[in-house]
Amino acid sequence: MNNFLVLYRPGLGGTWLSHFINSHKNFAQYPLYTKARKRGVTTDVGCNGIDWNIEEDFYTTFVENRKNAHTRYAKNLSHKKDCVKVLNNHGLSIEIGNRHDIVNLELLHKVCEEIKPNKIIVPVLKEHLLDEFILRWKAFEQWHYEAMSVSDWRKEWSNWIYYLMNEKPYHDQPYAEVYYCDIGKLISDDGEEYILLCEAIGEETNDNAREQLDWYKDIILRFKNL
Repeated sequence: MNNFLVLYRPGLGGTWLSHFINSHKNFAQYPLYTKARKRGVTTDVGCNGIDWNIEEDFYTTFVENRKNAHTRYAKNLSHKKDCVKVLNNHGLSIEIGNRHDIVNLELLHKVCEEIKPNKIIVPVLKEHLLDEFILRWKAFEQWHYEAMSVSDWRKEWSNWIYYLMNEKPYHDQPYAEVYYCDIGKLISDDGEEYILLCEAIGEETNDNAREQLDWYKDIILRFKNL
């Protein structure tokens, strides 16, 4: 099995991206569902089968976790590839002052030792839809963080991406290349970013990819009017 690992800062669309990758021909094709709403608008999505919970109270080995996921949720029973994310520390990071500021390299090594990923995929935001993703994330402030302005969040996320691109902490493991996916550009009308993602996962494009991308883009854009 070729394993792909999505690591991300909360709010950057990692669950949807993991599902989208898994929807391709040779992947497991796990089912997506909506799981949170605000004023009647979907704020978040979930995907049965993509999560590996590494917290001590819920931990099972990666092999056991995947066996259960494949049996219960995989639509493509002959899949050769699998894309996963980890709970609840989606970015394998160390929290400093309630924020995920730096990658926990010891935890990264431990997780990669079990998964042995073929590639690590990291969603980032640069310019495309940055404020729109922030507006969506602000809907979760009451659960995750203290209230912050859009400009403060822009600075916070920009600092995170600068740290990833310059210090390259996810490269500090011997198993996988790291691919940074500009998720805002991906779901915008930019076919080039999608082609690059397909090259990273070794797949041909989905026939319904534009429909999938537009569906998630619509969720992100709804927050401009809330």
